[in-house]
Amino acid sequence: MLLLSALSPAELKTFTLSELLFLPLTVEHPELQQTYFLAGITFHLPNHFVCALRYNNGWMLYDGLKETVAKTLPNVLKSIAEQKGMLGAIVYLRQD
Repeated sequence: MLLLSALSPAELKTFTLSELLFLPLTVEHPELQQTYFLAGITFHLPNHFVCALRYNNGWMLYDGLKETVAKTLPNVLKSIAEQKGMLGAIVYLRQD
């Protein structure tokens, strides 16, 4: 898993969920000579956690309290925003 630097308090004040649409699908780590791919994004809703997982060429919204559904990332983010969700973590995994 790749750990990226956290946002500063000033950056957090202006960060919106729509900015997640611009995340790179892959990240190169030159020192390790490794490629990492965007695997998922976790969110905290008022009562529990959910996550968006990359699946094939799309995304799935996993919510342990509801049925898992395939969606586009913009639709996942819209659903999260409607539920007053907050960003939890952005997960990149090493590509083998």
